[in-house]
Amino acid sequence: MKKIAFILFSVVTVLSVSVAYGNIPKSTMGQVGPLSPKPVKASTSDNKAAPANSKRKLDIRESLGRGEVAYTSREHEANPRAERDKVRDGNGSKSGAGAPASAVILEPILPNAKVKCITPTYDGSGQAVHPSVIDFKIEYSKEKWQGFRYWMAMTPYPFAIDKYENPSMLASNDGLTWVVPPGFKDPLDIKPGKTNFNSDPALVYDPGSDSIYVYWRESLKGQYDRIWRAGIGQNGKVQPKVMVVEESWADKEGLALSPAIWRKTSDEWYMWTATGGSVIHLYTSKDGVKWSKRERTTLPWLNWNNGFIPWHLDAKPNYRENRVEFFIVGWPRGKGISDMVLFYAEAPMNDPKNLKMPLKDPILGIGPAGNWDDDFIYRPTFVIEREEDSYKYHLWYSARSTLGHWHMGYTEGRLGTSFSPDND
Repeated sequence: MKKIAFILFSVVTVLSVSVAYGNIPKSTMGQVGPLSPKPVKASTSDNKAAPANSKRKLDIRESLGRGEVAYTSREHEANPRAERDKVRDGNGSKSGAGAPASAVILEPILPNAKVKCITPTYDGSGQAVHPSVIDFKIEYSKEKWQGFRYWMAMTPYPFAIDKYENPSMLASNDGLTWVVPPGFKDPLDIKPGKTNFNSDPALVYDPGSDSIYVYWRESLKGQYDRIWRAGIGQNGKVQPKVMVVEESWADKEGLALSPAIWRKTSDEWYMWTATGGSVIHLYTSKDGVKWSKRERTTLPWLNWNNGFIPWHLDAKPNYRENRVEFFIVGWPRGKGISDMVLFYAEAPMNDPKNLKMPLKDPILGIGPAGNWDDDFIYRPTFVIEREEDSYKYHLWYSARSTLGHWHMGYTEGRLGTSFSPDND
């Protein structure tokens, strides 16, 4: 398997992302009729790069009061592998291109997906990002839910135009070809402003009510991050959205990115969020609506392979091992978003703030040149399947190509996570 070299530096970073945006019609949650936003004028061909007029820059610098790193998409870089802008560590000292470096060779465990999934989007581009998948057969011993085995929450993201980044639903019976399920009208929510946008959906099933809940993030530049929730019952009926978390951008603990939710019981819920810096937070709830104040988890990635910064994550329970497992995408300290790899962490169910990283190697890296995921990988989602003497992981992940196209792919395999034998 191809080895990937990373140059690691010792700093804490946050991110400024170059994206494009525009106007979008106003709407309200729970609307099940067509929202009819104007389709994006972008080719879905993987042989064409993003149109030049889609590159209006939106600075969403996520300042934590510790330092910051600027990121610009690779179309604007003379050297895609060059050092990013200089960064400052927590003491205010400069670090970056001139800092001492130690090379670590990381070999991803799983192969990259050779082909991308088919993901129809309401804007017509077929470009999608940030999947959150439920496999009802493996996870809940149900053959199907409302006619489909697999359900996914995601957002369109054509050429990084965030006005289309609104929570949407897809379903599938093979995990590769996805459709908008009957009765559903995407998107579930839409943002009209130029400075606020939606992102980062997460999907949760509630066996008690036989409903699925979609959580997603709304961000207003310079002011707040909010997390919203909407329930979806039979025949795609969408309940009114409810705001469940709000965090100020002024908070030095950072933002509320990529919520990952575990419903342990009807009155015991957990949610982890990333911050754009080194910290991941944990919230708890008794109903999935009213959440506690957030608390820091442990930070094992700071000592993993010379240090990494977590960006987006997903979490799934492994009841047999009494642990919660995490797939986290992040970059080496001192680097940036285009250097991300996917890594593994776990925490005991009775101590969900105590994350550890028992695996030496990352799960996944960027794809080979010319592949659909050859620029950088992005938010993952996964399902754990028990086998005779190990666990098999089913992984869906989003990624961007060097042409600026955003898609999702599927891969699978064993990671070597600990497996407890049955007691006869």
